[in-house]
Amino acid sequence: MKFERDKKDTNILIYPSCYTFAYVINGKRKQSKLADINTPIEAVRIKAAKCHALVLEGKDPFKKSEKIMSVQTFANSWFKYLEKTKGPNSKKHYEGIYKNYIKNIFSNKDIKTITNLEVKEWFYSIKSNSMANKSLMVLKKIFNEASAAEYTDRYPFKMVKKYTENVRENYLTLDQLVEVIKELNSRYKTPSKRVSVDFIWACILTGARSASEIGNAKWEDLKEDRIILDEHKTALQTGKKRTIYLNAQAKKIIERQIKTNGKRSEYIFSIKTPYRMWKNIRAKFGLDHITLHDLRHSFASHCISYHKMTLKEVGDLLGHKSTQTTERYAHLLEETTIENVNKMGQFHSDLF
Repeated sequence: MKFERDKKDTNILIYPSCYTFAYVINGKRKQSKLADINTPIEAVRIKAAKCHALVLEGKDPFKKSEKIMSVQTFANSWFKYLEKTKGPNSKKHYEGIYKNYIKNIFSNKDIKTITNLEVKEWFYSIKSNSMANKSLMVLKKIFNEASAAEYTDRYPFKMVKKYTENVRENYLTLDQLVEVIKELNSRYKTPSKRVSVDFIWACILTGARSASEIGNAKWEDLKEDRIILDEHKTALQTGKKRTIYLNAQAKKIIERQIKTNGKRSEYIFSIKTPYRMWKNIRAKFGLDHITLHDLRHSFASHCISYHKMTLKEVGDLLGHKSTQTTERYAHLLEETTIENVNKMGQFHSDLF
C-alpha cells in the first residue's frame, strides 16, 4: 500500500486511513499504527516524538507492558484456597502472620522482582525463630500460588534456611492440674466468671482445641454425648466430621451454659476464648509456659500416662487426621510400657 512521509518527521508514514510510525529496535525494522487519519497532524507529531524518545532509550514504544501482579494479589488467592480447604480459622491464622510479618515488606512488590537477598534480609530480621519459620512458610505458599498461575517460576529462597526448632509439648503435671482445678472451682463462685471457668473446664475434659472447636461449637452441633463439627478443617480436608466426645463431667459443663446464658446465642459458649482468665491463673501458679492449647497436650498425656490409652485411642479423641501427629506422645507410651513391665517383673519376683 502506498504511503507518504511526513515532511517534518520522516518516521511518520501517512496512509489513506491512518498514520504509522516506522522505527528500528534491536536491529529490527518495525512499523506500528500511531493514529487514525482524522487526527490533527500536530497531535500525531507529539505522539511520534514520545516514540522517538523511547527508541533512543532502547525501548519498544509499542510493546505492551506486562501486567504487574503483586504479592498481595497471590496472597489473597491463597487465603481463598485456605478458607475452602481448611476453614475460616486457618485462613484467619495465616492472614494474621501475613499481616504482622510480610505485608509491610512485600505486599505491593511485583512478586517476580523479589530477590534472594531481599528474602534473606527479611527472614533474619524477624526476632522470633518460630515466627520466622512460620512466616517463611506463608511466603513460600504465596510464591507457589504465583507459580501455579504461571506468572513466575521465581523462587527466591536459596539464601535462607529454616531455624531448627524443638517441638514444644508443654503439659500440666497431675499436681499442677489439681491446683488449677481448685482455682477454677474457687472462681466459679463469682457469677461473672462462670462462662470462662466452664470454657477452661471443657478444654481440660475433652482435649478439644480452644478457639476453633470449643469456641466455635454451636447448640445444633450437640448430639447427646458428643459435639459434631461439620465446618472444621478436618472435615474440609478429609470429609470426616470432627467429633468431640463428652464424658459425664463435660456434659454437665455444657448443661450449665443453658442455666448461665440460656440459648440466646447459636454458640454453646458466649465467649470465644477465656484468654484473660487463663493468663491470670497461669501467672498465679508460675505456669506462664502453659497456653490454652497446652491443655490439649495435658489431656493427651494424662490419657496415656494415667488411663493407659493407646496412641490410636488418643488420636481418635483428639481428632488427628494422621497417626504421625499423635506420634509426638510416643515417649509417654514408652514410659508407661516400661512402668507396666516393671510392675509385671515385681509380680513375678514375688513368686520366686
